[in-house]
Amino acid sequence: MKQFKGEIGGKKLTDFNQFDNSLTKFQERLEFVTNNINGEDGFLHSFFAEYLNQYYDVSPSQDGYLAEETSVFKLLERLGTFLIEAPDSKSHRKVEYRFWVDEREYNKYKESDNKCESSMSNGEDNNVEIIDMFVDKKNEKNQKIVRNLSVNAKDIKEIKEIRSLQDAIDYLKSPKGIKDLKEHAQKLLESGAVEDEAVNRLKYIAKNTERYINSYVKELRESQVLIKKAIKRPIEFKNILKDEGVPNKLDVVDFMEKKEVEKLLEFLPNEDLMTDIGIIIYDLGQLLKATKLSSREEEIIQMLREGLKQSEIAEELGILKQNVKTYMKRIAEKVSKTYEKQVESYRDKMRQKKN
Repeated sequence: MKQFKGEIGGKKLTDFNQFDNSLTKFQERLEFVTNNINGEDGFLHSFFAEYLNQYYDVSPSQDGYLAEETSVFKLLERLGTFLIEAPDSKSHRKVEYRFWVDEREYNKYKESDNKCESSMSNGEDNNVEIIDMFVDKKNEKNQKIVRNLSVNAKDIKEIKEIRSLQDAIDYLKSPKGIKDLKEHAQKLLESGAVEDEAVNRLKYIAKNTERYINSYVKELRESQVLIKKAIKRPIEFKNILKDEGVPNKLDVVDFMEKKEVEKLLEFLPNEDLMTDIGIIIYDLGQLLKATKLSSREEEIIQMLREGLKQSEIAEELGILKQNVKTYMKRIAEKVSKTYEKQVESYRDKMRQKKN
């Protein structure tokens, strides 16, 4: 993790890294932390606001992390932990979960003499909070799945390295490719010019040509994805639970894809640097600033930021909802082109460094 070592408003990060573990009451710790991070005017010290606006970069690194420099946020996290671990704030709350498969049984129970209201209500034991939960027997699997990054027709057309690999894949998967490989393996075996350690492999290829090709093609497709990651630099969330269920369309974000940008525009009110989607929206906001938009497009962006739906925007502007949709498509297209130019500029800089 990189460490921010600059000074803002007369203070460095280390000036805020203060803890007094002798304080045992939450209120005392809260007052200590508040005094620590506030300025002389009683408001949050300008160090944090200026750091976020001027120095913090949420752009992905080459390793795929959203931000390399997180020391300021680590400090805030430690201060939060210092607060919630105050001895007098330890919770003695007891919770009992009751699981129901049949809603009719649950309703029947509520109407009986043993009724016990759920969700923040107490049962017969006033120290125990009862929470009722329903089990979905029709689908017992988690509803979170991750969309794997894939290569599409546009990538094949635009990126020559991916296109070259696709040509190889198409050839290998064709009847001619299968036949050529099988014959080549057989000829090498018959020539007797093959080293002993390669004989068994060639025999396997000759007898299981299609299976070998499928395995090799899988490796080529993985190489295509790696090339796309290196060139287009899409954002991928890390350590997400993989399972079957409803896919989350925001696990992978590629600002070069117009449809994905258009979808993200609906999340503009969620710019919060403490959440994954909030960081993505922050990035989108920076791209919007760098994109030349018409006055009407700027107006629609502002309304989206205020949380208005497409139908509400249409009503506010006195236009059809379909027209709003068209504007959003145009905005998404412009943003995608802006990002594409930025990526190309980044690649040029990397080439210059190598040379």
